[in-house]
Amino acid sequence: MQATMHPSGSIGAGRPVSMRALAFALLLFTMLAMWTGVVGKAFAAPAVETAIGNQANATYNDGSGPQVSNSNQVTTYVLPVGAYTLTAPRQVTAAPGTTVYQQHTLTNTGNVPLSFRLNTTNYAAGADPAAA
Repeated sequence: MQATMHPSGSIGAGRPVSMRALAFALLLFTMLAMWTGVVGKAFAAPAVETAIGNQANATYNDGSGPQVSNSNQVTTYVLPVGAYTLTAPRQVTAAPGTTVYQQHTLTNTGNVPLSFRLNTTNYAAGADPAAA
């Protein structure tokens, strides 16, 4: 990326710009470019406690020659997230004595193992399970 700095310290239409703003803009552009490159591709999430580092840099010409500006190195760690999804509850009306089958799918959508205990309860006709 190359930007031409005017003697007034501005780029383009007379707006002042700092090296930090330029580096931040380059970082955003790079992240967007990387994201659009992976959208639609299958990929696995990084493991818990994986360190992810990032540092942006910008190269520009301020009239006295090429310049380089580097951001601070930033490191973040993947945190454990327990999450799950359960298929939408279903209601079935059946005649007395009829066997009813309902399939439920519980999916671990987090990044750590989870344990669940599932209980079933039969409610009387007309009972409100939410009030139990």
